[in-house]
Amino acid sequence: MTDQAVILAPNGEQYWDTIIIGGGPGGMGAALYSARALMSTLLLDRTVLGGALLLTEHIANYAGFPEGVGGFELAQRMEQQIRNYDVDIRMLEVTSVTHDDLDPSAFKVVTNDGIARCWTLILAAGNTARRLDAPGADEFFGRGVSTCAVCDGAFYRNRPVAVVGGGDSALEEGLFLTRFASEVHIIHRRDEFRAEKIFVREAQEHPKIQLHLNRVVAEVRGEETVKSLQLIDTLTQQPAEDLPVDGVFIYIGSTPNSGIVQLPIDRDSAGYIIANKRTQTSIAGCFAIGDIVSGSRRQVAISVGEGCVSALEAEAYLTELRRHQQPSTSVAAE
Repeated sequence: MTDQAVILAPNGEQYWDTIIIGGGPGGMGAALYSARALMSTLLLDRTVLGGALLLTEHIANYAGFPEGVGGFELAQRMEQQIRNYDVDIRMLEVTSVTHDDLDPSAFKVVTNDGIARCWTLILAAGNTARRLDAPGADEFFGRGVSTCAVCDGAFYRNRPVAVVGGGDSALEEGLFLTRFASEVHIIHRRDEFRAEKIFVREAQEHPKIQLHLNRVVAEVRGEETVKSLQLIDTLTQQPAEDLPVDGVFIYIGSTPNSGIVQLPIDRDSAGYIIANKRTQTSIAGCFAIGDIVSGSRRQVAISVGEGCVSALEAEAYLTELRRHQQPSTSVAAE
């Protein structure tokens, strides 16, 4: 691949009005609004569209679906909607994002099939939740193993569940699950939690919560769905209890998919991109939405809403940029 392989915008334009990296609910929401604003829009994702939706069996808290909706079905509906508009969707691997070498006010996106240049950039690449390294954890993902208590907790009314992790998210989500579950077992590999003391105290005092310290999950067991967890004592490395549960929620950390962004952009200590309520980052013309953003609530509805905001902000930025450009450098045809 060389710089001569350029992915051109409609009508042979050198620069796209916007490029959206990530085809999850946030990226598709942004594409819908940017296309409706008649912005030339390129949506890039390395696999199929849908993102984390494709890992969620059922979504009960997305407005407009009173009976709930499957994650795969919702992703298909969103994709169908944006394909009704003039959005160029390409399944390409993005390898780097930098300022453009031809015009420093623009961006250069390098993929495995060429480069694309744009005036505005929307980062929606999400994050990658760390999976539990135990037999059965991948096999039962979506069938009792989950990484989202808010998404799936209501399916476990009056049923025992487990939470794996020792940070704020693990304890906070464990407390949330007490609204539904008959028992919540919090499993942590150390003898002390890393979470804030207020969460630890609430968990210790809650009648539905049982704490399992110095324990790791050796195996996730079940038939069609999860039935139990085999635990190991981390002090003795010997098998401990066989814990009967119907669901297990994994909170052992995640990694933002922000390594491709080689811009001098503000990030938090974990590498998540910092953006304000208008989805603006520290780089003019660059917006960030969804699970790649520091402090994300990791909800489909929020990501879609942020996608809308980012497209509107990109349109406003582009309008202002055009006012200051010479006619010879005008971007897309009106």
